[in-house]
Amino acid sequence: MNIKLEERKITIAHRLLHKRLRRGFGYDDGGYHNLRAFLINRVEQQSNYKLIVELDGADPESVAKIRNRDEYLKEKYGDDWR
Repeated sequence: MNIKLEERKITIAHRLLHKRLRRGFGYDDGGYHNLRAFLINRVEQQSNYKLIVELDGADPESVAKIRNRDEYLKEKYGDDWR
C-alpha cells in the first residue's frame, strides 16, 4: 500500500465533499462522504487496524495523515492509554 497516495486520495475526497457542501447540496453530496469513508476504512482494514487516518472532518482544508495507531494513542492519551 502506497501511504502517500492513499493520503492524497482521502484528502481529495474530503475537499470535494466540502466543496459540494459549501454550494448547498447538503445530503446530495455526490457520494463523496461515502467515498471518503470507504478510503479511510480500506486503509485501516488492510493494515489490520495498525494504522489510523487522522483527518479533521470540520476543516475543509484538512490534510489526511496516516499514522501508526499505537503512536497516535500514546501521543493523545499518554502512556496509560490501554
